[in-house]
Amino acid sequence: MKFSGCDRIWFKMLATVVFSASGLWGPGGPTVTAQTQVPQKTDRPVEAPEPDEAELAKRRAEAQVQREILDKTLPKLDSIIPEPEVAVPEDPPPHEGAWFNFPLRMNPPDLLLVEVLEALPGRPITGERLIRPDGTITLGFYGDLQVRDLTLPQLKIKVILQLRKVLDDEALGLVGEDTQGNAILIQPQDSDRVFVDLASYNGLTYYIQGDVNAPGRLPWTGHETIHDALIHAGHLGPLADLSDIKLYRPARGAKPARTYKIDYQAIRHGDKQANLQIFPGDRIEVGRAAIVKSTITLDRVAAPLNTWAQMVLQLGLTIKHMDQVIDKAGLSPDQRRQVYAELLQFLVDAAKGDGQSVPDTEAIRNRLGKVLGPILEAAPRSKSQPGSE
Repeated sequence: MKFSGCDRIWFKMLATVVFSASGLWGPGGPTVTAQTQVPQKTDRPVEAPEPDEAELAKRRAEAQVQREILDKTLPKLDSIIPEPEVAVPEDPPPHEGAWFNFPLRMNPPDLLLVEVLEALPGRPITGERLIRPDGTITLGFYGDLQVRDLTLPQLKIKVILQLRKVLDDEALGLVGEDTQGNAILIQPQDSDRVFVDLASYNGLTYYIQGDVNAPGRLPWTGHETIHDALIHAGHLGPLADLSDIKLYRPARGAKPARTYKIDYQAIRHGDKQANLQIFPGDRIEVGRAAIVKSTITLDRVAAPLNTWAQMVLQLGLTIKHMDQVIDKAGLSPDQRRQVYAELLQFLVDAAKGDGQSVPDTEAIRNRLGKVLGPILEAAPRSKSQPGSE
């Protein structure tokens, strides 16, 4: 295909416009732009220069000074002991909506969570720790600790003091820096390198008994009330007396034991003040209806009378049978009296027994045979008795 000169001029003008707009055509013709090299990003941290010997010696000296200060200011490991018991307010007693924050104490078999961010290599401290029956927990390589009746802040301090035997203060979060970059000392309970918490509430309990569907011992977690306890116990039994529910609170913190009468109907109708808060060691007792208690009392009185009546009847039958044996044996009056005396002594000895076991028929036969045998052998046989000839 051939183009005319006019066509070539139009194509040249069109190419000039297109390349000029794209930046590929300059005043003197086509141009080539150099590609800009964009530096690639890297996630590799910039390594700090290695400190010289003088800087290392300075840091070691500062760490030693800080450790000496901590040795003087921190409490001794054996000085972390349980705090005195806290008395529960009495007038008015804590109730729903007016809670009393009773201090939480560690007791067997609670589960504790202990985490240390910077432990020794190959010797991590992480996970749950069970409080043993003797009140101790194990930190594995780092030793055992007595933690019974300690609060969580006390427990954290004691864990850190135990770990100071092996780990340095910086790893335990006892040394830090302020906003100016100056070294500061941090209290053990404020350390952000050691974490101690309660994973499971098992050690502190209260009790519910009486006419409920599931009486027993229940774990105390902090803000339980009478209503909560009755629900946990499977609700009231069918024979429960709603007007005979009592809360027995043991003596605590130099205050004597107290007994509170519970208004269950008020609790059912939403009276928060009647719904008392429960604390460790409390005992809730639900009484039975009066008619049921009267029936039980009558049964308790009638049971021993029935036993005595049966015993007297059985004794009468025994004496009747003994009379028949004695008549056939032809015993004299003195021998008859001796037989009954031995029988009475046998009954007295049986009554003085341990009460744990009842002699069987064979034992009774052997005893009577041993006692009465000589008497019956000495008696003259009657003519009607077989084998007398």
